[in-house]
Amino acid sequence: MSGSGIPRNDSIQAARIPRGRIAPLQSQSAPGSRATAGAWERPRLARTVRQLVAGRILLPRVLPARTLGVDQNAAAALTQLLGNCGGCCAWFAGARVSLRGLSATCSRNRPSSMGACCSTINSRDAAAEASLPDVRATMNAAFGKDTVQTGFTDGHTCIMDSDKNTASEAGASLLYGELLPMGVCKLMNQYHLAAGSARSLLDLGMGTGKLVMQVFLLYPNLTRVVGVELSRSRYAIAEAAVLELARIQGWEVEARDPGRFVRIRTLAGCGESSPRTLEVRHGNMWKASGVALADIIVMHTDLTETCVTELRRLISKAKVGVRFVTYQDLTPYWRKSVPPFEQIAENIDESDTFLTSWSSTKGYHLFCWEKIASTPAGFRVEGDYDTKEAIS
Repeated sequence: MSGSGIPRNDSIQAARIPRGRIAPLQSQSAPGSRATAGAWERPRLARTVRQLVAGRILLPRVLPARTLGVDQNAAAALTQLLGNCGGCCAWFAGARVSLRGLSATCSRNRPSSMGACCSTINSRDAAAEASLPDVRATMNAAFGKDTVQTGFTDGHTCIMDSDKNTASEAGASLLYGELLPMGVCKLMNQYHLAAGSARSLLDLGMGTGKLVMQVFLLYPNLTRVVGVELSRSRYAIAEAAVLELARIQGWEVEARDPGRFVRIRTLAGCGESSPRTLEVRHGNMWKASGVALADIIVMHTDLTETCVTELRRLISKAKVGVRFVTYQDLTPYWRKSVPPFEQIAENIDESDTFLTSWSSTKGYHLFCWEKIASTPAGFRVEGDYDTKEAIS
């Protein structure tokens, strides 16, 4: 594709487009091929378009064909149409799509208030990255060692037989790995979980608690951060580190039940505009409270065959608009029904990776989602999927 503009795609019939709308596009069938509506009606493409034009997603100048699952000419033509659409509504593949978060491609149509909001989020992400060295130093002091570990980490070596028994009884996995500090920063930026515009975060399967501590220190707009861990040995490391953090920072231990939970609180006037809380708990992630209140949910944990029903129940409790990350692709668990969430556009391509303890150079592709629909009345958590098919 040349840099002079959007190439023409003769395989697309662009119907007359009323002002403020995009008409459903139809592609011509190639000679001898089966007559269909073409690539434009592919569910994956329709899903991608909904994500690209929703709220906080910035539309790239040219949509990558690999992301959309169509040829480059089709992707470029769609980019041109979206860039010229204005701020109204579009009809695409039969679905009405709101065009609120227009990108730099059509920034002239973006409301000024949205620009201010994006600017605030950008500044918070920039401040978070700038403060990362200081945050790492604080975390090293709280944990009593360098918190950047690759390969075999403390979260592996601390495991005892009692942890294995607990995991077996709960049908859980002790498979372990950690996001490295730069991986956490990327995961929390506006293109993924958008921590800069959130107030609460819930980490289910927090391990030794490094992620919740880093995010709490990086984003002062987060007023409540909670981590839950099933392994008692991993939880013990997190509890000790949180208590040490409170001592170092001069913060208050608001509540504590040794071995079960600890909650610390910042003090207003000591670099904080208002008190915020960081809490770690020992327990089963599927029984965690506060799911419906969370703006961000981290489920960076191995999901086993026995937890599919619990996973679907948890997502049904979460509020519309919550962003969450998982270690595995969740769409197979909704084979017989439409999932109430969509993958975040920036994350669809598998090249979107995050630095981890097991892949510290290339990074690993985690799955970032946003819940877009509430749970319908009469929804059955069980029975809408084939567990063995989903896991395979």
